[in-house]
Amino acid sequence: MTPWPRTLLWRSVLLIAAVLIVAHLAWLQIFRASEVEPRALQAAQQLVSVVNLTRAALVTAEPARRFASGRATMTSSGWRRWRKPASATCRVFPFV
Repeated sequence: MTPWPRTLLWRSVLLIAAVLIVAHLAWLQIFRASEVEPRALQAAQQLVSVVNLTRAALVTAEPARRFASGRATMTSSGWRRWRKPASATCRVFPFV
């Protein structure tokens, strides 16, 4: 008993099956590679919009309530505030 089929029909069937499997795997790899960049771009755009909305909310809030609204946002969404070192300089960017 040989593992390779003796007739041309079964050899053709195995060859076609192998080609279909390789083509399917190649298609999956191409699809995966083409989806990486749009997903990363979408996540970055969503992050930028969240930051801009939060910044706009804090800028337009009453000065007495800015700290409270920032603290409420951080506690409800699980954000952390990182303090800058005393030696670091702070630049103010225009709100666009």
